[in-house]
Amino acid sequence: MKTLKIISNMFHLSNYDYDAALLPYHRFNAYDYEKLLNPFDIGQEIIFKNQTHEKIVFRVTKSTLGKKMHRTIVSDKCWIKNFYFDEQQIEMECLHPQFGKQKLVYMLKKFPSLLQLSHHKLKFSKESQLISTLHFPFWNNADTLIVDYSKNVSTLIIDSVFYTHVRVLESNNTNIYINKNVHKIYFDEQKGIIGFDDLDGNVWRVGN
Repeated sequence: MKTLKIISNMFHLSNYDYDAALLPYHRFNAYDYEKLLNPFDIGQEIIFKNQTHEKIVFRVTKSTLGKKMHRTIVSDKCWIKNFYFDEQQIEMECLHPQFGKQKLVYMLKKFPSLLQLSHHKLKFSKESQLISTLHFPFWNNADTLIVDYSKNVSTLIIDSVFYTHVRVLESNNTNIYINKNVHKIYFDEQKGIIGFDDLDGNVWRVGN
């Protein structure tokens, strides 16, 4: 995630007894809701198959959407309420025995556009932005990826299903001698990851 910098119109909340009802609330708007993933059911399994019919299965363990509070911890028994924000979080556990129980995590949240924590005081802007990240355990780069909605979308057809809002996330790391070797991810705005390619030449696509 990009480093967030202070701007001149920031304010900070350091009153321990601040009325929570008056806290700023960074809400999803209509445009943001178009970017949220379709709901997943707990226990639902997402299956990826490659060209040799091998499978990697993820099982949904968490799927939440709602209002959260951001707090700054001051000490073991003291914290400051900063602001409310909307968040969608989805977690999936990999069932492949080779990979243990590593998790795929989607996180979409409405957060202040700019903020900084200094000496337990959080300074942040009134303006908001949608932050969309995903953690993919096999990614051949940093574990956490940022979804850039300014990039062009494309269409991907998988088993006669058209996915029309797909963004391709590519890793610049081509080191085949490390364990994490997925270098390309196909991310659909409503479905999440629908495919990925690895450095071994495997083409994994969502299926049954």
